[in-house]
Amino acid sequence: MKKGGFFVFAQFTLLAILVLSAAKPPGVVSFLLAAAAILLGVSAMLAMTKRTLTVMPEVARGAELSTAGPYKYIRHPMYSAVMLLALAMLVQDFTILRLGVYVALVIVLIFKSKYEEKLLASHYRAYAAYQEKTQRFIPKIY
Repeated sequence: MKKGGFFVFAQFTLLAILVLSAAKPPGVVSFLLAAAAILLGVSAMLAMTKRTLTVMPEVARGAELSTAGPYKYIRHPMYSAVMLLALAMLVQDFTILRLGVYVALVIVLIFKSKYEEKLLASHYRAYAAYQEKTQRFIPKIY
């Protein structure tokens, strides 16, 4: 399995654990977090070209560097949306085990983003300048 495939497998496995381990229905806070995650994810998808959209961190053939929409402020809005959605699931039914799964998911996405950024930097000359202007996941923070 390629490195990118491992990250995607780990990401979806951890998300599945969060989904399947929930014993309580969503409350208002988890619903609002999930709605924000969906809005961020959809806006990121709309800002990408069809050839760019993939769950794999490797650069797709014919892909273009997305710097519009939420990409104007953060380099990985799709990963931010996944983290926000997973946080909604954690808030929905908090347990120490689910917190551990959430932390593991965040760690996987951090490593996946670092791997993806190496690939993007080698593929796009403008990527280094883009990195200097934007944060990884949270505008003006990280």
